[in-house]
Amino acid sequence: MLEFETARSSSLRELVEPQPGSSTAHKQSKARSKAVPRRQICDVALDEPDSQFQILGPGAWRCKFKRTSQTSHTIPVNQPCLAGGPVILQLCNKTALHASPFPNIQFPDEAMSRSVSAPAPFSLHALAAGLEPWINLTRVSRFAGTMLVFWPYAWGLTMTARSANVPLPRFFYLLLCGFIGASLSHSAGCVWNDILDRNFDRQVERTKGRPIASGKISVPGAVAFLWAHLGIMIYMVRDVNDLAWKIALVTMFPLAGLYPLMKRITYWPQAWLGISMNAGVVMAWAFITGSIPPSAFALLGGTWAWTIFYDTLYACQDKKDDVKAGVKSTALLFGNAIKLVLACFASLMMAGLLLAGILNNHHYPYFVLSVGGGSVYLATELYRVDTDSPKSCWGAFHRNGFNLGALIWAGFLADYVWAAQGAALVDFAGKLMLQDIRLSALTHL
Repeated sequence: MLEFETARSSSLRELVEPQPGSSTAHKQSKARSKAVPRRQICDVALDEPDSQFQILGPGAWRCKFKRTSQTSHTIPVNQPCLAGGPVILQLCNKTALHASPFPNIQFPDEAMSRSVSAPAPFSLHALAAGLEPWINLTRVSRFAGTMLVFWPYAWGLTMTARSANVPLPRFFYLLLCGFIGASLSHSAGCVWNDILDRNFDRQVERTKGRPIASGKISVPGAVAFLWAHLGIMIYMVRDVNDLAWKIALVTMFPLAGLYPLMKRITYWPQAWLGISMNAGVVMAWAFITGSIPPSAFALLGGTWAWTIFYDTLYACQDKKDDVKAGVKSTALLFGNAIKLVLACFASLMMAGLLLAGILNNHHYPYFVLSVGGGSVYLATELYRVDTDSPKSCWGAFHRNGFNLGALIWAGFLADYVWAAQGAALVDFAGKLMLQDIRLSALTHL
């Protein structure tokens, strides 16, 4: 249902003018001498899901979309519907209003009204159009965010597997489970963030088209979708030990749940996010060994600094809009000294990785690839990024999620395989030596 409310009594008459010869012209002409009603309600049908529509005319309108939103939005004239977002709907009424593609509004004839009002047959195109807002809500197409949740767990798991001599098949099984969990965790975080930030998102150019902010998905629908994610994640950790269970619950609820509120009260929301995003480091140790050694806390500190590094670059995309909307971030806090401060956090990250490797007795592959290679990569990234260019900042964020994360994990993995194969070689050499001693003893006999 679409509901229009005029800002003044003449607005509706000026906006909706029947065409000559229309079947509604006679009725409308009789009403010209009367006061124009303040409301007019018409049906909404999904007809051209890829088209954009715009309401033109004087006054301001209040629209309510039954199929896409349970909330109302005040829409200024000569602006796309939903406070700046595109309306992916065909607006129609059997007797009156029909919104055609950009930019005209006109009365259709009765045949068109009937054809538009008829239910559309099922098609894969319509199904894909219906699923698209839900897919966009999870940000699954922007996979860098999922990888940034996954890498700390992968690093912690590989460090734990090396120390606890976890067999390779079990290691890769746990790695796959962690990847699924990271995907669900990132998607759930995006849904929750968009629910709480929907009013902020409407004021930011980059985010105003998000499904909740634009009205394509209702808040109750998003909440149900969020609980579906949380239910699966809770089921996945149902059999872990007590320490791992507590870490999982704290990560899912207070840590991830409070993050969207931090940007309202502090310029350091990235510091809170750094704890939430990197809990996988200690989760891996707790799940496998039931304890958290000092090396895990050293790695956690390094990944915390990494989160501030890449998420500050991410926040640089919206600096101007965030100031207008009242959103706080380290991107605004650091100001003109942003590259210098980020260099400090990059150094803290590498110091955490170095200390973690020393405490966990890692070998040359780790220190060369993870620490050495990661340091060079971060320095190069910081040199080339333009913090005043949204495109450059997004590119740096994306590369951190894929390239840098993979480079550091390659060092962890090479060292794990090195240690595992080294132990196997030592065991094999010991067996050969024992066999030679037995043969020598038999020969002397």
